[in-house]
Amino acid sequence: MRASGMADAGGGTKANQEIPGCPTLIKISFGYGWTSAYLDKTTVDSMLKALQDPAKDYGWYLEEPVSKKAYKNGVLEWRKDTVTIAGGHAPCPDKVVYYDGKWMGYLSNKAAYQPGKIITISVTFLYNSQQQGQAWIDEYIDKLTEALSSK
Repeated sequence: MRASGMADAGGGTKANQEIPGCPTLIKISFGYGWTSAYLDKTTVDSMLKALQDPAKDYGWYLEEPVSKKAYKNGVLEWRKDTVTIAGGHAPCPDKVVYYDGKWMGYLSNKAAYQPGKIITISVTFLYNSQQQGQAWIDEYIDKLTEALSSK
């Protein structure tokens, strides 16, 4: 797909910050991608108007919305996951909080009637640091926008 100029994606995982006395935490997952498609401000406005998924409580795992807003030619959404640690014992807390962020935006094609690019960036299971996740998303918005603008 990359060679044809239609799409590309990548990502990976890395260890989360350690919590003393706790079992190994879930790894952070980071991903990005783009696809050639028609998307514009009208589509982004529609995405903004759509309601966020409501909170979901699985008993040991609570997933809930944090925020959703227009951001850098797209939509930025954050969710919070509160996970109960089975057999929690001091100094490990009974519950651990992770953040999941995703951004979807567009890059218009300067040539008339040609598709632009839909860009997606996500970070999931980031322990206790929405700010770090936001910094990674911002960095990749800039990197992908610059790389795709030069094509």
